[in-house]
Amino acid sequence: MVFATCAWQSHSFGQSPVQVAGTATVTAATTGNWSAPSTWVGGVIPGDDARVLIPSGVTVTVDGMISQEFKSVRVDNGGKLNSETKWMSIIKYIQQMED
Repeated sequence: MVFATCAWQSHSFGQSPVQVAGTATVTAATTGNWSAPSTWVGGVIPGDDARVLIPSGVTVTVDGMISQEFKSVRVDNGGKLNSETKWMSIIKYIQQMED
């Protein structure tokens, strides 16, 4: 698994995320573009302070710049986070863990 806390900049694809125990957790439901609501469980694109999860077997492509700051971005073993643009400006913390 990969854990990252990031600040990404520019376009806002923001929508209100679903709240789980006081912290937004947004999970990719299927392979697709970051900006597409159909990529995310409940059609909710990750917003500020979200904990983003990309599970095994799912590829999310960042198709534009992102202005939100996330608490974490977790990519499970077998999941992928691709980018078509230079979208990440700051990585505060990243950790890769063995299963």
